[in-house]
Amino acid sequence: MFISKNSIAITGLGCRFPGANNINEYWHLLRSGINAISYFSKEELKLVGIDPLILDDLKYVRARGILNNLENFDQEKLRFSDEELINVDLQARIFLHLVCQALEDAGIDPKSCPIKTAVFTGANESRSAENLTNVSSKRIHTMQPMMKVAYARSLSAIVAYQFNLQGRAISLHTGCSTSLVAIIQACEELLLRHADLAIAGGVSITYPEQSGYLYEEGGVLSPNGTCRPFDVEANGTVLSNGAGVVVLKRLEDAIAAGDKIYSTIIGKAINNDGSMKTGFLAPSIKGQHACIAHAWSDANIGLEQIDYIEAHGSATIVGDPIEIFALKKIHSGQGCGRKWCGIGSVKSNIGHTTIASGMAAIIKAALMIHHKVIVPTINFNSLNTNIDLDNTPFYIASQFERLSTNKENFHIGVSNFGLGGTNAHIVLRNFR
Repeated sequence: MFISKNSIAITGLGCRFPGANNINEYWHLLRSGINAISYFSKEELKLVGIDPLILDDLKYVRARGILNNLENFDQEKLRFSDEELINVDLQARIFLHLVCQALEDAGIDPKSCPIKTAVFTGANESRSAENLTNVSSKRIHTMQPMMKVAYARSLSAIVAYQFNLQGRAISLHTGCSTSLVAIIQACEELLLRHADLAIAGGVSITYPEQSGYLYEEGGVLSPNGTCRPFDVEANGTVLSNGAGVVVLKRLEDAIAAGDKIYSTIIGKAINNDGSMKTGFLAPSIKGQHACIAHAWSDANIGLEQIDYIEAHGSATIVGDPIEIFALKKIHSGQGCGRKWCGIGSVKSNIGHTTIASGMAAIIKAALMIHHKVIVPTINFNSLNTNIDLDNTPFYIASQFERLSTNKENFHIGVSNFGLGGTNAHIVLRNFR
């Protein structure tokens, strides 16, 4: 079997998403087609301090994807003292435990992680007091000088400190594409042999978790708290909390070590839309198309080899049609006798985890390849009238299905697009 020296193995996974505290629960949620968005009563929201005047606003949507038991973590696995730990950013605490989870999943003792390990992460901007206080609402302790670095911009440095990692530790922010960009940067670090192991991930947690949002007509948020990617009733996304971590190795090294391999990364690309679009926050067909085409070229494969696209799929009125149009530009446009490439989005299950959305997508894709199945995109009944899939190989993957046993290789493309125009795409292939 030929092993490309440019391939990267995904050897460990860790996550917390709405309805799932770990990888097994996340896979169950995806396989079962569960909608994990939480819907709150006015009474519940009053208890966490939401202004009653806001709750009475007819445009206030009482829905969000939340994580359960945020205070539930094993302090013994962290090096912080009690006094330090209570002042560490909530996102950092959750993320550190997911690093432990992913390392252990990869068969690595977190206490003896290879020193030459690189870390690339991204996090939502912290809101100081709300995120630095203990989740159980204890008083805010005085910040120790060293703990002033425990903010989103220093997450990678916090990880490196916790696990004594001396490779490059870089925190980045490219909007909603942050965590997929982090993975691509980690892959490059490995291919350049600046590191022998890489940890990449993203986290986005706002507090209090039980909260809704004000719907704004023409905005990106759903007026009813339901995310319906590519559907005729798609009218916006739902904000959610979430976090995910992947452990990466050069494929040749993972094979030599006998590691478990969920899937391999064989192609990747990052670009920016530039200014050739209607506005700074607007998506670009040209930019998305160029990014996807570059990633597939990097993987040395064509559309005929792609089994599924895990799309950005935020269910916005403008975003979904543009994303599909960018994919269609890769196709010749000539008649197509069969449908072989499914399209779906995990946002239908868990909402939009913003900075962590790339992690939700890549982990879903890696698990689908590992289990040789395609899980359903839920909340889909009929195709958005602004989307035309006739004479293309694309279809919306709204049903559970098994990948063909007649094929030696399966390929999944994963897209992640950030407001402001930083696009990222990764191509995954099964290993054996």
